[in-house]
Amino acid sequence: LWWLACALTLLACKPTPTPPRDPVWRGVALGLFASVPGYDYAALVDEIAARGASDVLLVVPWYQADAAATVMDPRPGFSPADPTITRTIRQARAKGLRVGLMPIVRLVDRAGGAWRGKLAPADIKKWFHNYEQRVAALAQGAKAAGAHWFVVGSELNSLQRDPAWPGLFARLRPLGLKLAWSANWDAFEAFPH
Repeated sequence: LWWLACALTLLACKPTPTPPRDPVWRGVALGLFASVPGYDYAALVDEIAARGASDVLLVVPWYQADAAATVMDPRPGFSPADPTITRTIRQARAKGLRVGLMPIVRLVDRAGGAWRGKLAPADIKKWFHNYEQRVAALAQGAKAAGAHWFVVGSELNSLQRDPAWPGLFARLRPLGLKLAWSANWDAFEAFPH
């Protein structure tokens, strides 16, 4: 009888389970930074899925000459080719992961502490035109490959108050991807859009 009393006591003290909240995102960022053209990220995607992640954010670097430049491009040996991005999205989807893509701007010349948070393009309209062309092509490819969400900009502190952002978001919305902005830790409250 002592075992029955113990069992009843344990049952009576068992906490009520908490009802599940909205689905939890357990995400990992995977930088597509391999210097080998056509690098296959399958082993890393497999490891991310095996560790219980629900989401993977694929980070795609583009390069511009310096903080004043108005053109950014993929850089051979530093940026993944489109087929690599597509393959990696599909590999992640095949493992049951939700996939997001996030382009980041890197500078070739970082003299004086320059970085993407301190961009000062010589011609802001030209910079936004080039950036939008890159972002739109990447977002369309991401959607076609099965991505769920897309980060429109990352840590672009000096540009995040520019009135061009709402228009860019509006032009990307018809793709049906969830859109996001990645603010730097010291400027997350300053993104007004």
